[in-house]
Amino acid sequence: MTWHSGSVLPFASLWHTLQRLMHLNAMRAKELPELLVGSWQAPSVRYADLLFNEIPPGTARQRAGAVHTNQLASAMGEPAHAFEWSHLGRLPGAARCLVTPGFRICPACAAGGYHSALFSLKALDRCPIHRCDLISHCRCGASFEPVLRMVGATHAGQCRCGQTAFFTSVTCRRPTLCADDIRPMRPVAAWLEGICTLARPSTHRKHTQEAHDQAFLSALGAWSAQLGFCAPPFDQVCCAQEGFSTTTISADVLRAPSTSGLKVVPIDDSRFTTSSKDSMWLLTEATVAYRAMTRHIRRHLGRRSERFALQFLQHPDPLAMAELMRAQPQAMVAFAELVFCFSMERFAMNRRWPYRQALDATQRVLQDGLEDPWLAGFSGPEQELANSARGWLSRQVAAARVTHAWRRAQACAIDAMRSGLADWRSANQQANGYPQTSGGLAEEWNWHTAPPPFQVTWAASATRTGLRFACYPATTRIDWSMTSSTKAERRSAWSKAQAHRQSRLEQIATGPTLSWTQRDGWRAIDSTRTEQSAAKLHVLFLPLGERISVWMFRSSVGYTLRVVDAKLEVSAETPRQAFSAMREALSMYQARYGAVRPPNPACKRSQGDLSASRRDLVRWYEAHLAQIRYKLGFWRGAESFNQLALGLLQVDRRLPAEERAKVWLEV
Repeated sequence: MTWHSGSVLPFASLWHTLQRLMHLNAMRAKELPELLVGSWQAPSVRYADLLFNEIPPGTARQRAGAVHTNQLASAMGEPAHAFEWSHLGRLPGAARCLVTPGFRICPACAAGGYHSALFSLKALDRCPIHRCDLISHCRCGASFEPVLRMVGATHAGQCRCGQTAFFTSVTCRRPTLCADDIRPMRPVAAWLEGICTLARPSTHRKHTQEAHDQAFLSALGAWSAQLGFCAPPFDQVCCAQEGFSTTTISADVLRAPSTSGLKVVPIDDSRFTTSSKDSMWLLTEATVAYRAMTRHIRRHLGRRSERFALQFLQHPDPLAMAELMRAQPQAMVAFAELVFCFSMERFAMNRRWPYRQALDATQRVLQDGLEDPWLAGFSGPEQELANSARGWLSRQVAAARVTHAWRRAQACAIDAMRSGLADWRSANQQANGYPQTSGGLAEEWNWHTAPPPFQVTWAASATRTGLRFACYPATTRIDWSMTSSTKAERRSAWSKAQAHRQSRLEQIATGPTLSWTQRDGWRAIDSTRTEQSAAKLHVLFLPLGERISVWMFRSSVGYTLRVVDAKLEVSAETPRQAFSAMREALSMYQARYGAVRPPNPACKRSQGDLSASRRDLVRWYEAHLAQIRYKLGFWRGAESFNQLALGLLQVDRRLPAEERAKVWLEV
């Protein structure tokens, strides 16, 4: 076999070298010795993809082959390292998005008898050696395929049309370029060495994978800097490095035994827990992160906020909800938690609101639908470290996704408070925004599996020294924590709240008032003076379902109850006796004077015909709200609720947008 030893330049492509070999020896691909082709011994093999030089999985495996580069180097008298980066098979699946479908050629390099598989990188617009544009098609319009076929490969060294030559009769024997001319290709190869340690999302959802790939390709320079790679030698790598979140862990920590306080989900689990109380949860890292976040919200952000969530679900009025969120910070947390849980968990309404609702026998196998991150595996000598670090990486990805979803829910609540209109349509969003293809349905996802920009994208690099994780975008933290930092601050907050309650009580406990006792009956007395003790506001439930707010405080005669909305109080020796006496007094009071609660003064505003028209419109608005809630419910009717509230706000344009909701609520 004819070959000129030492004529394989650094990073020369395997495809170009085989083209030269077949042209020199006037042979076809099927005439190559079987020792040179490791997987072509079977007679059914028809082609070999020389861009990646690997056997593809699936049914095409029986008809595809791959060149054994070590045997080829031995037969040609070349060293094995001469075929370094002769193909891109070393790239992991996470980095295959960097490669074009076919080969690209530099005309100046082809004239000098050289071609490299590195020209197929999408980020390379021009040849690093000659700074000229790379071409991917012949003049006839045919693309340069990296496939070596067993049948029909009679045009070695040129396109089948004959208009584009890959080398000449002189450069076929020995290229005119030398190793020093190929020096600009070394930074590209050095950058690819770091890319070989890359891990990124990998999913079967086509549009989701395209969104992750686009987010990675659009900022290669920033991703390389965050993951610790050398700077890519490309023309367009100047991109902002803000908005990234990076975490590192050393190899020694990864190999150390886990502490007893760290909850670790085993890789070879049965996917479900054995505990009956947790049978509705999948045993995944994503579920652990999600449950930890919801527990943090309940304990540290949304204490005593469940009543607001129930009120939102029972009375879904976008205007009233926004007004309540402005007045009560806990209502804003409740709205964000509603949106967050429903967007992440398919069966959130089966276990929350009220919290820990009892599940019947048919609901014991519910699944939360949270998936673990899709990992495209590592390659190279770091494979052992990658296997040990897979659990840590899964936890980082799950935490980044859950955190980003909670930030989105917080943004929905803040937007509602600013605009005066609560909008929860995004929580019910199932289509991913891509148009439906003919003959197929649009892909579905929740906020956890959503593609960018609705969810974060991430990447990781594994080396012998450790693992580095980066995600984008890293949204700004919005701190809604309710926990005071010190005991002194908690005491100060409690003292201020007690003083506020005392001042509210003193405002109503003035002047003459009615008092009733079982012994003396009704009397008109001066309001009982309050002592410097803890006053507490209670809600008293009457037999007809009416709720009356009363203050209870210590006085000189024992315990006194004072009605908030009426001049009425009772006193007794114990709280139980005081509440019993108040119920009897309220029953007799209502029988003689009617309802205790006075009418709302805001409804008595005299605005002429304008007030009457507004009042009629508000009644129409409330009737339609009830109709939508009855037909569609809270979540499915989100679009209808929003359109109805917008239509109401557009009726009166005489007031600023910030004050319209307040005016309608007061009428």
